[in-house]
Amino acid sequence: MKTKLLLPLFIISFGLFTLNTKAQLLNQTTFGFEDTNGITYLNTSGNIIEAWTSEQGFTQSSEQKHSGSYSVKAIIDGTTQPKLKTANATNGEGTFDLEAANYVGKIWVYLVGAVPRTIKATLKEPGNNNAFIFRIADVTERNKWVELSSQNSVILDSPTSNNSFIIVMQDNPDPLQEGSIVYFDDLNIYYDVATQNNTKSQEIISMKQLGETVLIKSENPSDIVIYSITGAIKESLSKTEDDLYISTQNYSSGMYIIKVVSGGKSLVKKIAIQ
Repeated sequence: MKTKLLLPLFIISFGLFTLNTKAQLLNQTTFGFEDTNGITYLNTSGNIIEAWTSEQGFTQSSEQKHSGSYSVKAIIDGTTQPKLKTANATNGEGTFDLEAANYVGKIWVYLVGAVPRTIKATLKEPGNNNAFIFRIADVTERNKWVELSSQNSVILDSPTSNNSFIIVMQDNPDPLQEGSIVYFDDLNIYYDVATQNNTKSQEIISMKQLGETVLIKSENPSDIVIYSITGAIKESLSKTEDDLYISTQNYSSGMYIIKVVSGGKSLVKKIAIQ
């Protein structure tokens, strides 16, 4: 049984820079998938994965585990599109509160054979545009546990209560390979070390959206990366002048994340393209 967190972790505000960026923010027992029975859902009860199941395909398994006694298992045979909704448990096993801050996700995976492209863990609040994307197809190791960080950070502009995940796997391998399995364990989120100093960074970096243009000002040369909300890199460029105007005229409508690194500081902001 994994040790439960004994202290409330969501008392740290985004404006404080003494926070422990390595603190795990989710319940280690619940998101280590250790609860084996007594989780109520839909007028019945079962283990944590049974309670969360929205579409069949994920199971609680003791075959491989990173820690504790259980992990989540999915057989990759192309016949299922498994989905977990962690809000499904009647008594809130799988819900959590988050401060306004920037977050990164981490997960441990154990892969056998050909695997889907990603595991996607989407926060229910404030909407489907806040997903941690874990690119499991980029993991070359097989038959061993590997820690994987989300390829993107998630920015929450305001606090959320009773938040939850929708967890799916996307883009099955082509061709499928008999005997392919994905195990995952110890899902957690952390304050994003790279972007936690946004407020301080604003002293030397500023970013402003001007219609179909984004203006970036900084005192030093800067590296800029623009991500889609799914974590794919849309554009990457460097700035040597004080002011840089980036045209978004040819961008598709949606949410984008811009990360600027300059003079040892970083600034991350989310923009909306209409």
